Amino acid sequence: CHNKYNNQFNLIIDADGINNLAELTKHSNVTLNNTILTPHLGELANLGHQILSNITLNDRFRLSDEILNQLTGEEVSKNQVFKNNVIIAKGPYTQIIDGLKNTFVSPFATPLLSTAGSGDVLAGLVASLSSQNVSTLNSALLGVYLHGLSAVLKKTQYGNTGLLASDIADNIPFAIKKIQDHK
Repeated sequence: CHNKYNNQFNLIIDADGINNLAELTKHSNVTLNNTILTPHLGELANLGHQILSNITLNDRFRLSDEILNQLTGEEVSKNQVFKNNVIIAKGPYTQIIDGLKNTFVSPFATPLLSTAGSGDVLAGLVASLSSQNVSTLNSALLGVYLHGLSAVLKKTQYGNTGLLASDIADNIPFAIKKIQDHK
């Protein structure tokens, strides 16, 4: 997405884009900057060229760290140019890992976040924030938080069953208002 404030392009890669990137990295070196990857555990395993059955939720940070090294170079922690890459490792208590190896954990783990299409809502929300002069890391952090809060607020209204990803998207303005009211 294009950030009109600083004329910079940020790349948000989700779903099959992640799988295509995984295939590409098998055959050539790929360097990314200003990129947010949003893999679930299966996509994360694929991107790390590992077998999903060998990966647990506890492996998300280690695998994300390895992938950031692969996509930004081994000297990532010394190179400020690559600090703008972020992985949102989706799952219960989603982890956000930046190019400087900082890890943040979402406080949300509701099953509603695993509803088909909810990852698309998250990717769209993060892209929207990223295009509004919000850094890649802050776009990821705020996007994950708003996405989770929106689902929790919807769960409070209707319970855990029968909700769609569009319900999460429709509830985002209420999540924003809830945050604004707590200033």
